[in-house]
Amino acid sequence: MIPIIKQQAHRIALIFILLALLIHAFYFERIKALGGFGYDGLFYGDYAKYFIQYIKNNYIDSYHFQRVGIPFIIHYAFLFFKIEYTNPNIIHAFTFVNLSFIFFAIAYYFLISKTLILSRNIEIIGFASLFYCFPVLKLCLYCPVLMDIPAFCLSVILVYHYLKNNILSYFILLLIGSFIYPTFVLLSVLFFFKKQDLNIQTEELPKSNKIGTFFKRFNISHFLFCYSFSILLCVIYIVLFWHSSLELMARDYNGRPYATVLIWVSFFIALSYLSYLNYFPKFVFNIKRIFKSINIYGVILVITLIVLTKTIVNFYSSKGEPAFTLQSFLYNIIYQAVKNPFNFMIAHIFYFGFAPLLAFFLIKDLKREISAFGMSMILFFNLFVFFSVGSESRQLLNYYPFFILLLVIILDKFWKVSLTFTILYTIMCIALSHFWYKINTATNLSNQLVDLHPFEFPDQRYFMFQGPWVSDLMYKIHIAICIIILLLFWIAFKKTKLIVRKDENPLQNNK
Repeated sequence: MIPIIKQQAHRIALIFILLALLIHAFYFERIKALGGFGYDGLFYGDYAKYFIQYIKNNYIDSYHFQRVGIPFIIHYAFLFFKIEYTNPNIIHAFTFVNLSFIFFAIAYYFLISKTLILSRNIEIIGFASLFYCFPVLKLCLYCPVLMDIPAFCLSVILVYHYLKNNILSYFILLLIGSFIYPTFVLLSVLFFFKKQDLNIQTEELPKSNKIGTFFKRFNISHFLFCYSFSILLCVIYIVLFWHSSLELMARDYNGRPYATVLIWVSFFIALSYLSYLNYFPKFVFNIKRIFKSINIYGVILVITLIVLTKTIVNFYSSKGEPAFTLQSFLYNIIYQAVKNPFNFMIAHIFYFGFAPLLAFFLIKDLKREISAFGMSMILFFNLFVFFSVGSESRQLLNYYPFFILLLVIILDKFWKVSLTFTILYTIMCIALSHFWYKINTATNLSNQLVDLHPFEFPDQRYFMFQGPWVSDLMYKIHIAICIIILLLFWIAFKKTKLIVRKDENPLQNNK
């Protein structure tokens, strides 16, 4: 019994810390705006209260209809147990749902770790990256009436079924997820093509990843494959933004003469980021091999999923203009990309924690591992990178666990991580989660949307974590903090033995 407890001691400690921080969050503070539902939460709280009336009268637009899963469960649970539909009861129900999803996700994370046979230190880093972050330790209980945590935790469960190649279970969960977060359907691309063997020797793959090799022999199909999202970004910039919003956005900078230049600089940073990460060498792009790897069963299930989801949405939702369209979504991406240089990267770090910075130092290994998983993972990664150009990080919540899957795999395969680095990384993740930060003040977060001033304090205390609404002052503070953290990571990788490649120091062992 004692050896088992010793073996599982780090897991017990991780869960205990998480539980303690969640208890702290539960009693620390809650959002007060709009009856405690918060701004987006006002919709979901009302759906939970009056679900039957909303459905009978087709009051829910097509966008919000794909977020009715949890309100549906809460409404009928209240009906079954004869619980009164009061605001406090509904808020407690959402809180219970969030916490339940978190602990289901923890159980599945350890199953994922068992499947991958992760070392102790890598398992801790993966856990900290997933669960010691702002959406889990702060936003989850501060503003519980949101779909974020169920979407995030369901994605952790999907990672497990993806690894196990449980296609049917994966798509059943994906169908459920499509009524929690609208973008769940995009995770279906992971079964468009057959997945490579999990134990593939990525060391045998060609190591060249230099863009220069691409220009030696130009190939139009390879060019379009690698740069289609970069071209799309340029098209969106010109069609949706350049002529309509460039001057308006420049005015937001109070007429400063460098405003237009700043917008263009931000755009080219986003374009360079997208072009570099979406590039994969030619050996990956073999048309004959790609066609052979098409997963017919997966494609049929994907089509079934899309048809079924669209049929349900079209039948029960309102026929009016949805709150959010594809055009407005694409416009938001480009607007957020050019808001401030590097703002989208900074926003993701402050929302998710240090995993994006860690990936920056592992980018070559990351792309090699993506190649090893096959065309489906490459396609998914390219979509993920395209959406990450937007600074509203919560829109990436249901993709983030797959990013962590790749991160822990390459860490375990290619790197030796010391216990010291692991502990420091975990502590820094907890600190950056802002579980300790008080958002509520006597005057902030109005009950009326028109009275909100997101770019000014005290309202900025809440909106500083929501990328597009970060004020200029907080943007400068965040970028300064990120530079310091980047420097610390550089020292850890380049000047210490806290984390080294396995082939550099075979004597060190973190198992």
